Amino acid sequence: MTGASSQSWIAALEYCESSQTRELLLQDAPEDAASKMQARLVALLYTDRAVAKKIQQAAFEYAALHPDDASAQAYAQRGSAHVSYAEGEHQQAAEKYEIAATAFAALHLASERARTLSSGLQSLILLSRYEQAHRWAAQAEQIFLQTGDLLRLARLDSNVGNIYFRQDRARDAVARYQRALDGFRAAGEPKDIAAVLSNLAVAYTNLGEFREALTAYSEARDHCQTHGLAPLAAQADYNIAYLYFLRGDYSEARRMYQISRQHCEEHGDAYHLALCDLDEAEMCLELNLTDEGDALARRAASRFDELGMRYERAKSLVSLAVAGSHRGDFRDSDRVLCHARELFAAEGNEVWPALIDLLRAILAFHARRFQAASHLSALAWKTLAHTRMPGRAAHCQILRGRLWLREGLADRARATAREALARLGDDAPPSLRFHAKLLEGEAEEMQGRWREAMSCYEAARHEIEDLRGRLDTEDLRISLLKDKLAVYEGLISLYLESPLASQCDSVDRALMLVQQAKSRSLADRLLRIGAPSEDAETPVIRGLREDLNWCYRQIEIAVLMQRAGNPLSPVTELKAKARAIEAELLHLHAGVDDPAETFLQPSKSSEALRTAIPKETVLLEYFESRSSLYLFLVTREQVQLVRLGPMNPIRHALKLLQFQLGRYRTHPDSHSTPSGIAVARHHLASLHELLLAPAVEILRSYRRWVVAPHRQLHGVPFSALEADGICVFDQVEIIHTPSASVYAACRNREAPPTGRAFVMAVPDPRSPNIETEAAQVASLIPNATLFSGKAASTAAFREAAGHCSILHLAAHGIFRRDNPMFSSIELADGRLSLFDLSRTRLNAGLVVLSACNTGTAVSVGGDELLGLMRGFLSSGAHNLLVSLWEVNDRSTTDFMVVFYRLLVQGCTLAGAIRGATSEMRTRHPHPYFWAPFILVGT
Repeated sequence: MTGASSQSWIAALEYCESSQTRELLLQDAPEDAASKMQARLVALLYTDRAVAKKIQQAAFEYAALHPDDASAQAYAQRGSAHVSYAEGEHQQAAEKYEIAATAFAALHLASERARTLSSGLQSLILLSRYEQAHRWAAQAEQIFLQTGDLLRLARLDSNVGNIYFRQDRARDAVARYQRALDGFRAAGEPKDIAAVLSNLAVAYTNLGEFREALTAYSEARDHCQTHGLAPLAAQADYNIAYLYFLRGDYSEARRMYQISRQHCEEHGDAYHLALCDLDEAEMCLELNLTDEGDALARRAASRFDELGMRYERAKSLVSLAVAGSHRGDFRDSDRVLCHARELFAAEGNEVWPALIDLLRAILAFHARRFQAASHLSALAWKTLAHTRMPGRAAHCQILRGRLWLREGLADRARATAREALARLGDDAPPSLRFHAKLLEGEAEEMQGRWREAMSCYEAARHEIEDLRGRLDTEDLRISLLKDKLAVYEGLISLYLESPLASQCDSVDRALMLVQQAKSRSLADRLLRIGAPSEDAETPVIRGLREDLNWCYRQIEIAVLMQRAGNPLSPVTELKAKARAIEAELLHLHAGVDDPAETFLQPSKSSEALRTAIPKETVLLEYFESRSSLYLFLVTREQVQLVRLGPMNPIRHALKLLQFQLGRYRTHPDSHSTPSGIAVARHHLASLHELLLAPAVEILRSYRRWVVAPHRQLHGVPFSALEADGICVFDQVEIIHTPSASVYAACRNREAPPTGRAFVMAVPDPRSPNIETEAAQVASLIPNATLFSGKAASTAAFREAAGHCSILHLAAHGIFRRDNPMFSSIELADGRLSLFDLSRTRLNAGLVVLSACNTGTAVSVGGDELLGLMRGFLSSGAHNLLVSLWEVNDRSTTDFMVVFYRLLVQGCTLAGAIRGATSEMRTRHPHPYFWAPFILVGT
């Protein structure tokens, strides 16, 4: 039979539906039918598996028709092995490859035996049968050397490199990949060279040799471009980025995704562009960047929909559901997941429906529908337990372990956690290892195995610390801890409430754990080795900021139009555009990695903290753990602990106070009466009883308090709390700080410059006294420079920021609860936001933010405060004077005048605030006027 006839015969076999017709075709088969069917099966295996399996069946039938043709049996076995491998049945694949190799050896077909052994290596690798893989590789190598088959030698070297890589022998893998590269350059195809260069990049990444990895990656890109392999170049970009993500190296992953996007856009690779969105959405959601993850997932879903790709669109819907679950919208998320499950089922996919069952089980667990969670997780486990997805299977085990723990089955939960860790292996993502060790620790704690629990919690904490070091920006380090604080609370509880509390240093250790769990990212930034420097503003960022300021101005105009009754006011569209620009700015900022940034390791002793505390000063470190509030009293000499009890009464009292203050702002006439003032003071007294009274015997020995609140307590006006009619500020000076570590870092800074002061005022109809306040303040401070009106620009701010002793900003303040990074002060030519401050070098001894809500912040993962206060502290300000709520314009001016008068007379910062507060209370008795101003710093 000729070549053309042979091809026609194969085509007829592919389209044959009848067993009788197939039998006739096989009886009329060409002499080389077995090898022809083998080659066609390989070609179709990853494009049309159903047809490939049909050919595989025909190969076995052909062998049965020719029992004397042993080679037909061998080819049929190898084809069956290929199919088993493609379907993830690696045990079966390895067995079939071995049968085929033995048959080819008996037939003295050495080349076919070597090809079979080389093909079987990947199955052995995935089964962790590395010794056998090395034996097969050595046998195949000997044959290829004898036959002079340089191409297959090179491919074998690449496979052996994969074995070494899986054995964590990355250096050996590099050597084999290099040898394969030399072979491919001599005898290979362009695709072979591109593949081995990508493997080299992966191995170098594993070794931490990122420069070499990038070199290999860049060479792969150049090679692909030279040979017209643009899709492979984009795929290389994408694969390397995804590798970084899987290994938890989020900083490099984000950077590589940016490169991959650019490459995809240049070459019109819409598929990999959408994949970048999909995978980075998953990464953002893992880091609790919910809004960004949601936006990326929506964009990916839209792109895949345009491409007509149901499978990938279904994966995008899964990410959308995860984003919804982060917001607590469990019902809608479950609906989206059910839709995604239908799409996967229509694709004939078996694994993803199980994964969705797992996600639905997680949603049910968080919604406290535990019976549903148990049922769904059991369904998921039936499939996931037998897949090549150890991470997903382990995730399912961890959830099942949590359900058993909730039922009091600690032994079962602990065993499940250990099985999950064993399944994960050493290459597992740190976040999964964290959750497994946390579960194991909670099981140990439930049974009173305190030291075993502590060991597990410490292992989980180590995973978080390892992960933190791989994140590139503060917003990522902040978001990381959003759902992972349980390990710190567990350790703190063991040190304070278990029999381990009898250890002489248990309180000290608990305090240092608090420092790791509370405002840690801000402390890291303040402890950064080397002085902070201003980031260069790229033309892209500058253009986006200008567009954003234009949007802000147009929104203000549109709001006024809307209030005037214009139904066509485009407020919604403008806000959507502004949010999109804000998201792009944050994304660009997150991609800027500072390789010189170094963070100090957390200390194991409080000595450094205590050394930073002056004499006659006590630091009050509050920390909520497992719904109870603890107070650490830290002085130069010692650390003492006061247990304050459950948080619920404290939350209730604070809520009542905030309601009263809010009512006064909106209805001052009805609440300025003696009875209205008495109600507010009653709530202040209740908070004093709950937050300070249990420690009063210790506190009364100190004339200065440094208060480090936690969570909701950041909104408490501590200086205004009272007992027996006497306020705290009547007796002591009060300073606020986010944490003891932040306070120590601020204390250890170099002294700020002295002598120069800058006052900036931006008149605003909402605050008519701004110019009056600024003029009076500037007249009180020696050597003060006043920028007012148009002169109070962002350029003037940047000029003054790095070399002033006092910086007074009198302007309208905006707190963005929806996006705290864009909380801002309105200057003459635009807004000065927390985003801008993160790129600014500031070295002022005192920054006064004379505007509303400048001390307001959102407390996110790890009690990180996102707001203007954080921005100024992290940029270099030593001390801040801010307000806790929306202040009265006229009384604020009065307060500032008294404050600066006392400061010029020689009072300390805290003393001047204390004196101004006292005088304002005399003029305006309601706490709304005199209680909001706090000093944050040293």
